[in-house]
Amino acid sequence: MLKLSPNTRYIILSFIVVLAIIAYTIYWFVLEDQIENGIEKWAEARRADGMVVEYNSLEVIGFPLRMQAQATNVRIAGPGKNPGWQWHSTLLIGNVLPYNINHI
Repeated sequence: MLKLSPNTRYIILSFIVVLAIIAYTIYWFVLEDQIENGIEKWAEARRADGMVVEYNSLEVIGFPLRMQAQATNVRIAGPGKNPGWQWHSTLLIGNVLPYNINHI
């Protein structure tokens, strides 16, 4: 059996921890990009259906423990010049846990 000095074990453990942190950070930011792109694609699909979907800004925040997608000054309305319905909010927030992305 290979016997490692305490210093070597510490270095190996530190390397594994740093590697795990880097991997999680990459995962979080890839997931953030997918969330933003998914929301933008959903909005474009609704616009293609004739609906009005507008927002001033869209961002995902909350690193490292959560992913909070938030859009400001959101307006969604039915199709046409005089839509039968519309909805407006100054802030729309959706939270996702990075370790349970099916729970919103």
